[in-house]
Amino acid sequence: KNLYIYFHGGEATYHPDIKEILEYLQEVLTKANVKYFLELQTNMLQTTAWYKDLAVGIDSFAYSASFHPMYNTTKFKAYYQKLLALHEEELICRVDFMLEEVDYIDDVIECGRIMLEGPLQDKIDVITKFHSIEEAYTTSHLFKKALPAFYDKYNSYFKLVEDGKMRVVDFHYLSNNEMVFTGMQCAVGRDQMFINGDGDILFCYTHLRDWKGKKYNLVNILDDIDNFIEMTKRPIECPFSKCDIDFWIPKWR
Repeated sequence: KNLYIYFHGGEATYHPDIKEILEYLQEVLTKANVKYFLELQTNMLQTTAWYKDLAVGIDSFAYSASFHPMYNTTKFKAYYQKLLALHEEELICRVDFMLEEVDYIDDVIECGRIMLEGPLQDKIDVITKFHSIEEAYTTSHLFKKALPAFYDKYNSYFKLVEDGKMRVVDFHYLSNNEMVFTGMQCAVGRDQMFINGDGDILFCYTHLRDWKGKKYNLVNILDDIDNFIEMTKRPIECPFSKCDIDFWIPKWR
């Protein structure tokens, strides 16, 4: 079976043992004859040399870089140069372009133009974040108006079958149609799960942000491996009204 392991934060590169963790996983998975890919999410806060050094000796590995307007627009040149340098080494698998801060929209649009014209254009995912629904709607609307080709291209994987027709779905569609996800059968648990430092299994980004609310009884991978395996075989019934942070529409059935 293929295994895709994704490290995220916060800032995963700040973990003092990140190199040892990657080396351990590579050793264990290789011995088990499991095909794997290791992806490490980062806000690009380390130096280029640091990122290159971490990747030495780690096979099937790459970084996904998050572009956060509040952090990256004021230092975009340095951020972008890091991306290009790592891209040349084939160490960038994805750039998550976050639309989240309306105060930075002019800078975000300019950064979007640069990325659209550069060699990383096929690595980009545009993500509308949900810290504030009103602000996210305004930000994505302004961005889409300024760079419609950019927005539509990188949101094209959000699809939903409705009335027998395949529609491209984005933040505007879901907001305008007041879509409620509660009760829908979601396949996200079969495709991805989050495991925290205690071994608790979380299904998705929404669950990750709401796990203290315990709308699901948490299963612990250390205590109940059999139940964990069964969870990967069946869809879950969503208890949430909205998908949080970003959409995983293709995983909904």
